[in-house]
Amino acid sequence: MIGGSGRVVGPVIVIAVTLTVLIAGCGPSPATPSLGPSPTGSLAPPATAEGPSPSAVASGAAVQVDAALLAFVPAAVDGVPLTFDPGTSATIAADPSVAPDAASLAVALAIVPGASAADDLAVVSVVRLRDPAKDETWFRDWRDTYDQAACSPAGGLVGNAEAEIGGGTVYIGSCAGGVRTYHTRLAAAGIVVSITALGSRRLGEKVMAGLKR
Repeated sequence: MIGGSGRVVGPVIVIAVTLTVLIAGCGPSPATPSLGPSPTGSLAPPATAEGPSPSAVASGAAVQVDAALLAFVPAAVDGVPLTFDPGTSATIAADPSVAPDAASLAVALAIVPGASAADDLAVVSVVRLRDPAKDETWFRDWRDTYDQAACSPAGGLVGNAEAEIGGGTVYIGSCAGGVRTYHTRLAAAGIVVSITALGSRRLGEKVMAGLKR
């Protein structure tokens, strides 16, 4: 969704705020399966997730929860598994403001075992775009809006950086409270990966380094 100024508004705020709430106090349940390439190279079966809202389905623009998108991210980083979160994925997919830009999505969590949500944590959002030809102006607006929403409860956005990580350009936002955001495009696949993370182990950066480009 694009705001009056031409900026991306709806889906980015939904994703950023949802993930910020998650990062503040939630984690995966013990029953949540860990998804990633198996020794045979296939993905483990996705957990059942709630589908999009009836209004989104009726509009013909339903967003699918697709755990197979996690094939683009590493199965684990720094010894910490990335675990599919069907509940958060379904919550974001069911919001009608996400539908104009996202065809499908999946959310994964990387949480250090035994750590609290205030410790090392990364929330990884993988979004397949309806229109892979979205230009760089659109992507910049996506990042800016996401970062403002993600950093608002963490003291505000205090800086931006750009780095080559894992063979691609990664855009990094820094919040006053120590939270960082990471964004990159997998252009050939029409995918955007956005991460909200915190902690000294820099799990978000390590996820970006391990992306399947």
